[in-house]
Amino acid sequence: MRPDFLIIGAEKAGTTWLHDVLRAHPDLFLPDTKELHFFNRFDSNGREIDTYARRGLGWYERHFEAAERGKPAGEATPLYLCDPAAPRRIRRTLPEARFIVLLRDPVSRTWSHYRMARAKGHITEDLATLIDRRDARIVGRGLYAAQLDRWFALFPRERFLILFFEQVMAEPQAALTRIAAWLEVDPAPLLEAGPEVRRNAATGYRSAAVYNASVVGARALRHFPPTRSLARRMKAAGLYDLLKRANRVEAPMLSMTQAERMALVACFRDDVARLSTAHGLDPPWSGRFALAASQSPEPEPVLHVP
Repeated sequence: MRPDFLIIGAEKAGTTWLHDVLRAHPDLFLPDTKELHFFNRFDSNGREIDTYARRGLGWYERHFEAAERGKPAGEATPLYLCDPAAPRRIRRTLPEARFIVLLRDPVSRTWSHYRMARAKGHITEDLATLIDRRDARIVGRGLYAAQLDRWFALFPRERFLILFFEQVMAEPQAALTRIAAWLEVDPAPLLEAGPEVRRNAATGYRSAAVYNASVVGARALRHFPPTRSLARRMKAAGLYDLLKRANRVEAPMLSMTQAERMALVACFRDDVARLSTAHGLDPPWSGRFALAASQSPEPEPVLHVP
């Protein structure tokens, strides 16, 4: 069996919360594992992983073996939105798929992603350096209009439910009711689960090496058939969460400078404008990008990267 819908992004825009809420619905199926990373060629750090080529469709379908016929099945991998290979691969494999997209103010999204990547030891540079080089991992993923161009070229616009993180978090019941209607399921289980699901708050780690080793180890157990059931039992027993809690500390105190903030606004303002002009969207944060455009000189050209 294959999924009917995908939560494709964006990173740091509420996809973990939504995945966990949808998993609580008895008439929906999502795998235990969030982020199967099947269709994306590159991981969050820009390294080539290409699970699609290495493991094949049978590996992907096994994640949906427990799904009941007639009930919507889905998965959430937020890298699909920005990965250049994902749309065409999904078009070939899931031609009738539908998509949920969560978009967040790209400046806030970039800052959240930067803090997470620093805490995990994935990057060491300061934010200003990443902005100057238009870093694909941190800055480029906020270029939503450029990413949506690829998707809308391959799938009808009506296949997409596009929501804004700020509105979802401010009024989760309204958002969940809308999602339930789009998925054609009873909204009550989502409305009940929504307030109970923990939101993915910023955190730090005593040891980034321990965190990264635990992620790699858990993924290996899940993906190797002889140990897959062991991985599920360990997760059900709370062993993964126990390890994470033991290694977790308060997020490091980092502050974005006003210069960094304004540089990010300049990076994103043309792309934010295209969300409206090219894609008919009305983000709640678009106004301040338009205001900045009227008050500042033209920025250097932005490299549209995945």
